[in-house]
Amino acid sequence: MLRQSLTGLALLALSVLPAGTTGAQSEAEIREQVNRSTISIVTDGAGEAYGTGTDIVLAGDMAAMLDKENELRILPIMSYGPVQTVRDLLYLRGIDFAMVHSDVLAHLKRKKLYPSAQTRLRYIVNLYDEPFHIVARKEIRQVKQLAGRKVVVGKPGSGGEMSAQTLFAVLGVKPELVHHDWTTGVEKVRSGDAAAMVYPAPTPSSFVQGIDGEGLHLLQLPASKTLFKTYRRAALTGEDYPNLVSAGQTVQTLAFGVLLAVYDWQPNTPRYARVAKVVERFLANLDAFRAPPWHPAWGRMEVAAAMPGWKRFKPVQDWLAKNPQKPKGDVALEREQFEAFQSFLRSQGRLRDVKDEGLKKLFQEFQEWQKRGPPRARSDAAQRAGSDRGAAPQGVVR
Repeated sequence: MLRQSLTGLALLALSVLPAGTTGAQSEAEIREQVNRSTISIVTDGAGEAYGTGTDIVLAGDMAAMLDKENELRILPIMSYGPVQTVRDLLYLRGIDFAMVHSDVLAHLKRKKLYPSAQTRLRYIVNLYDEPFHIVARKEIRQVKQLAGRKVVVGKPGSGGEMSAQTLFAVLGVKPELVHHDWTTGVEKVRSGDAAAMVYPAPTPSSFVQGIDGEGLHLLQLPASKTLFKTYRRAALTGEDYPNLVSAGQTVQTLAFGVLLAVYDWQPNTPRYARVAKVVERFLANLDAFRAPPWHPAWGRMEVAAAMPGWKRFKPVQDWLAKNPQKPKGDVALEREQFEAFQSFLRSQGRLRDVKDEGLKKLFQEFQEWQKRGPPRARSDAAQRAGSDRGAAPQGVVR
């Protein structure tokens, strides 16, 4: 009778233990469970895009959204600037994810730092773009005029400084880079102590909108295949910045992305599987991240965007193959193309009196013409199709 009672008590005790346990856990078992379910993400704590520490807030959002008891815990860690963030992702134990400027790989390659970054880092999504706002004195009309002149680039070691260094290196322009906070930087440009200030930020930037534009303007950046290996096109409009851009005008510029990046562990390893599982959970919650009460920066996230100089993490590629996404950049790119079309025609003195609606119609007709192809190209294609009719295309085995 006593034996039956003891057996019953033992069974009752087991029935109330947490799932997955068979008794009191040892210290070693608890340590193993805690570490097995923990993922760390390093961010640039001195982020300047939406205000100090934006990326650490985004990492906190990820933890709040994705954490699941005994299965996943995300630990945000603050770093200092994109270079240290990459170093942490590559070498600091326990770090698997990072939020980092997309142009950091070009910077590291140029500086011959951390060569494994080119092969071991991959990106998951582009969280948001930061176009370059180059606030310059009115007499500076082209970026090449900044050679040898003082240009404000923010604080030493900041993401703004690194991106400005990389931009000018790719442009082949060598200004004298000086360090000030942004408010002081504007005053240095206004007084003539500096020729320009490079301020990367999402558009529209409330800081740039608040600048007194007297004697200043936003400087246009050129476009080339070389630049597009590192940066994407962006546009700054008079609608967003009436203080620095003339009404109806557009200033073409360049932008880098702030990426959610990952260390690319060897496939078929436990660490790779663990990271892939986190990525899968993240992708399953994309719509939830974009909705309140999460940070508004999530609304700019581009999942399908191809980022210059970067390769995508394979689990994300696989997910996109099953869940096709239209790049958000398509709409922005079309807007940029129209604004460039408009600026070109009006800068040449053509159709100066035509209203925007008339220009939009002309632009749409131009797009349709592009899709159809020029008449000569269409007739040549038709002739080739006729001459090849009935024959299998070269290289095709029937």
